[in-house]
Amino acid sequence: MEFLLLCVVLLNALLSSLMIRLTDRGHFVNALPHFVGLTWAGTVVAAVTQRVVAGLI
Repeated sequence: MEFLLLCVVLLNALLSSLMIRLTDRGHFVNALPHFVGLTWAGTVVAAVTQRVVAGLI
């Protein structure tokens, strides 16, 4: 289950960071900081969500 969640978080971060660059018409190398930030934000939210749901069940 955690592997699937990790794949979804990484895919979401990758596609979102590329979309930010495409709409801003910037260089694709500038998508890397967005990818890192979105990955960190996604993993923190996923970890907090897992702990809260585990506490409720």
